[in-house]
Amino acid sequence: GLVTDDVLLDAVAGAVEQRAELRAEADRLRAALEDVGRARALGAGAVAACRDRLAEAFGRLAERGRSAAALADEVALLAAAETAAEAAAASPEAAAEAAEAAPLRPLTAAVLEDLRQQLRWQEDTEAALEECGASVRLSDASPAHHLAQLRARWSDTEAQLARSRARLAELESRAGSDLTELGERLRRDWEARLADALEAAAAEARRERAAAVEAA
Repeated sequence: GLVTDDVLLDAVAGAVEQRAELRAEADRLRAALEDVGRARALGAGAVAACRDRLAEAFGRLAERGRSAAALADEVALLAAAETAAEAAAASPEAAAEAAEAAPLRPLTAAVLEDLRQQLRWQEDTEAALEECGASVRLSDASPAHHLAQLRARWSDTEAQLARSRARLAELESRAGSDLTELGERLRRDWEARLADALEAAAAEARRERAAAVEAA
């Protein structure tokens, strides 16, 4: 029942080997945990970057207004960022980051498509305003501002037209009065001349009768 040296040596060797295996396993677990930590950090960075891009885009639009030029700039920036993200996701080094950011991709795509729709609508609106005489492409003012300017211009034109019509009516009335007065004056003059002519004819007739009586 005595424990020999060989048995002890074997036991010690087994314990050392087992400890080495446990240490190796611990090292593998530690490395795996570090990889997970790095992946989560990269994923969190990707999510934060996506969130920041959208926040910055909407912040610029809030400041500049949603003119066609402003919308076109933001669509171009977001589209370029999406293209870069797709290219980065294709590399093995960015696989973990891409996996963490993947849930936000549909949201980003939806925002980008919404901005494109707004851009098309805004381009049509600004083209219509340009046809009405608004200088849309020379400023970042909202369509409401340009519509207010067009309304004010139209009101001024309408007021000028009303004044012109009133002036024309006044001139027509004055011309009518002048014509009536002229006609009345001509009528009186003609009647006076006619009376003078009749009086002259009557006087001539009296003279002729008187001369005839004297001759008889």
